[in-house]
Amino acid sequence: MQDETRFFKDLGARIKVLRQKAGYSQEDMISHGFSVRYWQKVEAGKPITLRTLLRICRLFSAPMHKVVRGLDQQGTERRTAAQKSPAKRRVQQPIKQKE
Repeated sequence: MQDETRFFKDLGARIKVLRQKAGYSQEDMISHGFSVRYWQKVEAGKPITLRTLLRICRLFSAPMHKVVRGLDQQGTERRTAAQKSPAKRRVQQPIKQKE
């Protein structure tokens, strides 16, 4: 669940950058069929459907694979970094054989 939340927050941030690069305000999104409140939620990381993502990609003429590329890996990189961080780890002791 944590990874899903992070995915949509990162996706929202990318969508915000796309909007800003296109020179649109959140209010401008009304003319494209989105309410301002809904758009704010999307940029804040509200989960969206694939259909909505397709609409957004078409709106900004952005290939979907470029919009989502790496979002799943960002979560993986965070988990990997957390796993590699110095934490108390058990060191297995060799098994002593009976003599």
